[in-house]
Amino acid sequence: GLQQAQPKFGLGWKLEGDVARSRRDFPAAVTAYRKADQLAAEAGATTANTELAIVLHSTLIESGRKDEAERYAAAYLAKYKTDELFQYHLGDVALNSGRYPEAEQRYQAVLAANPMNAAAANNIAWLRLRAGKADEGLKFAEQANKLRPNVPPYMDTLAEALAAKGQNAKAVEVQKEAVKQAPSVPAYRLRLAQLYVAGGNKGDAEAELKRLADLGPNFEQQAEVRKLQAAIR
Repeated sequence: GLQQAQPKFGLGWKLEGDVARSRRDFPAAVTAYRKADQLAAEAGATTANTELAIVLHSTLIESGRKDEAERYAAAYLAKYKTDELFQYHLGDVALNSGRYPEAEQRYQAVLAANPMNAAAANNIAWLRLRAGKADEGLKFAEQANKLRPNVPPYMDTLAEALAAKGQNAKAVEVQKEAVKQAPSVPAYRLRLAQLYVAGGNKGDAEAELKRLADLGPNFEQQAEVRKLQAAIR
C-alpha cells in the first residue's frame, strides 16, 4: 500500500483506513487512522484535520469503542476549540443516538462559533420543538431561513414551528414552497397534508394523501397516510 512506499506520508494511512472501514474491518481502520493522526502530530501540524478527526471518531463508535471515542473527542476539542465542523459532527452523533440535550449543546456551540451556520440553527429549532418549546423553535427556525432562504429542510422545520404556534395558514404557505422545491421528498408532502387536515382543507388534503398512497411501500409512513385519510372521510 501507499503507507509502505511512503511510511511518513499520513494520507496513505488515511486511505488505508478508508479501505478497511469500507470492509467493516473497524479495528484495522482505527489503527490506520490513529497512525495518520500520529504522523500529522509528529510533523508538527498545527491546524485541524477535521476530516480525519470525524472518520476516526465515527469508526471508534462503529467498532463499539464509545468510551474511547468520547476521550478522543474531548482531547481533540481541547486542542481545536473552534473546529465547528467537528462540533457539528458530534451534534449529529448525539442526535442520531437520541441524546437530544447533548445534541443541542453541540449545535449551540457551533452557532456560538459561527452565528451564520444555518444548519445548526435549523437543528436547534427541530430539537426545541421536540422539547415542546414552540417559541424558541420558531425563533431558531426563522433564523435558519433568514440565513439560508428557500432550503426545503429548513422550510419544513419552519412550517412545523409556525403550526406549533397556531399559525396554520402561514405554515401551509411555507410548506407548499418546500414541496414545490423538493417534489420528490414525500415527507414534505405528508406534513403539507397534515397541515391541510388541521386547517379543515379536505380537498387539498385528499389530493396530497392520494399522491402519497400511490407510492405504496416506497413511502414507509403509509400508516400515517391511512390515518389521515380516515380522519377526513
